[in-house]
Amino acid sequence: DISFAVGGSGGTLPIVGSNAFIDDLTLSGGAPTSLTELEGIIQSGLGAAQPNPASSLCLLPFSVKEKGPVEIILYDGQGRLVKRILSEELGTGRYKVECELSGLSSGLYVAQACINGIKYSSKLIVE
Repeated sequence: DISFAVGGSGGTLPIVGSNAFIDDLTLSGGAPTSLTELEGIIQSGLGAAQPNPASSLCLLPFSVKEKGPVEIILYDGQGRLVKRILSEELGTGRYKVECELSGLSSGLYVAQACINGIKYSSKLIVE
């Protein structure tokens, strides 16, 4: 078994500005000892919005297996681009990014993450 703790954050990822960064990571129980081994554990992907449904703000958790470009975009139910949430080069890790929803009409939206050229999506309901 492998477990991890994020220092001082009670198990949640800290948010800095519009990005979340792991600052103090402790791994135990046969934990990897290098970034290469850590890349073998973390898989790229986009998680479910928190909370969902949401009204003014949500967090979108995602993970990056290998350092590279990450873009997260929000689309409306008709597939129209609503906003670019993130466009950065990020390293291996787990992140959460804030998504401001105020001013959006109620309905179904899709968050799409393109991580190192692979697309992932997650549905979000705005109330």
